[in-house]
Amino acid sequence: MHSALQQIGLFLLYCANEHIPITRERITYEVDTSYRNINRVLKKLADINVIQINRSIIKITDFQTLQQIVETEN
Repeated sequence: MHSALQQIGLFLLYCANEHIPITRERITYEVDTSYRNINRVLKKLADINVIQINRSIIKITDFQTLQQIVETEN
């Protein structure tokens, strides 16, 4: 069982790898956590400059750090 941060991180990496546009709505369908928790995780990732949120589209700005977060998060 993965934490919300791991689930969201893995999903972000998957979408980027498959060239799928990333939105909060898409994350809510794919990740088993609350909308509030999704927003908290996205804000945390944005605050450390791993992602950038522009309107409804989410872009990964630091793939290496996101990969490290996913691998080390327990």
